[in-house]
Amino acid sequence: MFVAGAATLSVSRDASTLATVRGLDGRLGGVAS
Repeated sequence: MFVAGAATLSVSRDASTLATVRGLDGRLGGVAS
């Protein structure tokens, strides 16, 4: 049970990190072009 919760938390954190990185990439791309 704990392991499943930790895995879900990890996946959700990875997804939010990816979204943040993509947002930053989009912002930097807009500034650069």
